[in-house]
Amino acid sequence: MNSTTRLMTLAIAGVVSASAFAQVTDIPATAHLQESFPVSGTPQVFNPQATMAYDNIQGSAYSGFVLSNTGAAGTITRMVGDDVKTRIYAWGKDVNRFWFSVSNLDTVAFTARPLVRFYRNNGAGGGPGTYIIGYSFNPINFNPGTVNTFFTDITTAGQFVLPADGNMWACMTFDNASGSTATLANLDQLGQALFNPPALGSSQNLGWISTAAGSFVQNDPPGATFTFSTPPPVMNVYWGFQTTLDPVTATGQILFNNYVAATPSSVNFQWYDTSSNLVAQQVEAVDPAGNFVADTPATAGVYQMSMKTGTWLRRTLTIDTTAGNVTGLVFNLVNGDANNDNFINSDDFDILVANFGGPGPDGDFDGSGSVDSDDFDILVANFGTDGDGP
Repeated sequence: MNSTTRLMTLAIAGVVSASAFAQVTDIPATAHLQESFPVSGTPQVFNPQATMAYDNIQGSAYSGFVLSNTGAAGTITRMVGDDVKTRIYAWGKDVNRFWFSVSNLDTVAFTARPLVRFYRNNGAGGGPGTYIIGYSFNPINFNPGTVNTFFTDITTAGQFVLPADGNMWACMTFDNASGSTATLANLDQLGQALFNPPALGSSQNLGWISTAAGSFVQNDPPGATFTFSTPPPVMNVYWGFQTTLDPVTATGQILFNNYVAATPSSVNFQWYDTSSNLVAQQVEAVDPAGNFVADTPATAGVYQMSMKTGTWLRRTLTIDTTAGNVTGLVFNLVNGDANNDNFINSDDFDILVANFGGPGPDGDFDGSGSVDSDDFDILVANFGTDGDGP
């Protein structure tokens, strides 16, 4: 486990201009303690659930680092956020439970209120923009030197709806209102735990911090994004989001033809509608035999499921998700596309000739570590073949 580090002393590089307040909501909520463990300790491992839209709460992902909000003024700290991209099946769906963490690096126990805020990523520079929803909790006791994880159940339909493109900012600030015992110095010791990588969904090495202390029940809170330039740690915070909807999946196998090395462990599937408009895309795991289980878009219908990777041509299959899960798909890939233009032609032949006898990777279609006659045979066998659209 990495030594515990108190982060979040960076300066703000810029300020996002705030727009007019919208009709926004801050809802009183109940936090249920899931576990409390020492900052330098090891959390439990939880099994991901099928309905998790985003899962960065697995104990094995704990980095040993926490992120302190700092900057407390008046009764409240600055707000710190993490970018979240949910699984495509959950886009535009209701959240019925979410998880968050609170760390206390102080040497004493005290009570304080976590204030959770969610925004779309349409603010300046891709930061927090349109306010989605917020939840405020009663004062909670935080023991010294601990990470505390909580979950909150949402029973009102339509209250917390994930963005239609799956992208949002999950943010938190802390105050000492409603009878809390925390001083401003105590509040500066509160923060969130850093976990990486997400088990489901994705997040960049990207965070956001407000310019000043505040609650920010508003659109476009003022602040700036930041990254950690020399991970570890990676700027990904403990967050989890669950929906009421079971995902519809597409399962099958990818045949990585004419390849002797280890095949890709993941591929990026794109989903197009019947008019060839890109609806969604998501990276999915692939086992050594080429088997995969992929989420499908949230809205059932007919789609073009497409993928392209390495020197193989694009392959696209038409699938219909209206009846539920789709099985038995086979992506039979054709090798020989050296320049990744989705055609196997004289341009690819020129690349092979220019690299013949060398170690590749250009022209090394079979992944053997050398460009040789075997690669030439692959190119000849597939010469003149075009990949699928769209």
